[in-house]
Amino acid sequence: MKTFRNCCLYLFAFAFLCLPPACSNQALTANAAIERAGYPVAIERAKKKKLYMVLHSGVNVYSITSVQVDKARQQATVQLDKVDSLYLVPPGGSAPAAKSRTAAIHWYTSDSTSYTLDEPHTILLDKIARMERVD
Repeated sequence: MKTFRNCCLYLFAFAFLCLPPACSNQALTANAAIERAGYPVAIERAKKKKLYMVLHSGVNVYSITSVQVDKARQQATVQLDKVDSLYLVPPGGSAPAAKSRTAAIHWYTSDSTSYTLDEPHTILLDKIARMERVD
């Protein structure tokens, strides 16, 4: 009888210790890396779904307001603007806006070019080091 009680106690303790990681906010946040060959398709899908797109170039962060993809030349022509501060809060962050964040596509360039906001820019898809979707 005492052995049964000890087993139940250990089982309860094990379940209690495993519960917090299962309920954490990061378990609900999906970061999906996009394969390099799939960049044009991912961009077109994001445009169609009207997802927010963010460009990270070194320490600079921009909002992509419009994008045109040239699959033959493997390049994208983008119009940039200031990024909404809502998308600068890390997942599970303490800001109230972090709870209402919607999906976004983040582009990370391999260089640290500083872009202007008032004119279109052409970015070679080879210059994008990684692209990921954050839900």
